[in-house]
Amino acid sequence: MDLRFREHAFGGWSVLELSGEADLATLPLLYERVNRFASEAAGGQAIVDLTDLQSLEPVTLGVFISARLQLQARDGELHLVCSDAPIRTLFTRSGLDTIFPLHDTLTDVVTGLDRPTPR
Repeated sequence: MDLRFREHAFGGWSVLELSGEADLATLPLLYERVNRFASEAAGGQAIVDLTDLQSLEPVTLGVFISARLQLQARDGELHLVCSDAPIRTLFTRSGLDTIFPLHDTLTDVVTGLDRPTPR
């Protein structure tokens, strides 16, 4: 399967939408695109939208950690949009839900209505 990317702005945030499958085969492309996106995100405010992702393998989680570190170095932040239960469970089981704000929609991120308490 393939992995597709779409970048746009939403409510003052830079957004990278992922669709397809994030797995070992697509890991190099995922790493390159997500980290480039993080380095170029306007104002350091970045959202990676996983809504249209069909699958996410555990081996790919390090990509998001790397992007988060890049943004933090510039006083930025990375939020993830994910309403898919299996993908959310992957973040929860790995403990990454404690460092990544997980949201159901882009609007939730921008309005801050469901903003979790920073840890």
